[in-house]
Amino acid sequence: MKTLILTEKPSVARDFASALNVRGQRDGYLEGDDYIITWAIGHLVELLEPEDYDARWKRWNLGELPIIPEQFKYKPIPRTEKQLGVIKRLLTKTPIDKIVIATDAGREGEVIARTILLFSDVKDDKTLERFWTSQALTPQVVREGIAALKPASEYDRLWKAGQCRQIADWLVGMNGSRAATIRMNGLFTVGRVQTAVLSLLVDRRRERENFKPKPYWLLRAFFSNDKGNWWGAWFKADQTRLNTEKEA
Repeated sequence: MKTLILTEKPSVARDFASALNVRGQRDGYLEGDDYIITWAIGHLVELLEPEDYDARWKRWNLGELPIIPEQFKYKPIPRTEKQLGVIKRLLTKTPIDKIVIATDAGREGEVIARTILLFSDVKDDKTLERFWTSQALTPQVVREGIAALKPASEYDRLWKAGQCRQIADWLVGMNGSRAATIRMNGLFTVGRVQTAVLSLLVDRRRERENFKPKPYWLLRAFFSNDKGNWWGAWFKADQTRLNTEKEA
């Protein structure tokens, strides 16, 4: 039985192959005596569209909002569906007894791997472990990381946090965009981060447009003693300006 290593991109897979002496080139993966190394190409699956759950949600109708599926499901991203098929076959049809998640060490890396495993319906009869490092993937770092694998369950909360981010983006985007488009009679997109950042930009622009310059006074004085000469400026706590000439 072999160990399957799932990386985030082809270049990382090659780093692992070099470190672990895996030389067999295959279509979508690399294979050696002990390891099969394959790769994602970023996210390979995405959440279903509303109409994929229920045909009535295809039409944009305020009466159907909010759209909240009972269970969120995933579908392949068309442009990378072939590689997803390769990974799914390796996960479910080849004689492996261990899966090593070696995607990037972070929340999105965890999401990329876990959604692939979830979509592929991987059974519990295989050991699932996590390779974790933020260092450059030199052969030594790869081998040390493989020798220090941790149970993937230790990163379950990271996966759930990433999945919550995905679902939050979906709920805000799908429902907010439909509501805004219908209410404002135009095509508008709403996003969990996008709209909040846009609001900050609009607020800042309005501040600049509505800004009215006001005169202020700064107090500076020249000082001199037997140690030298220097200029000093008046301040009080974090206040450096005076609002009237009389105060100055």
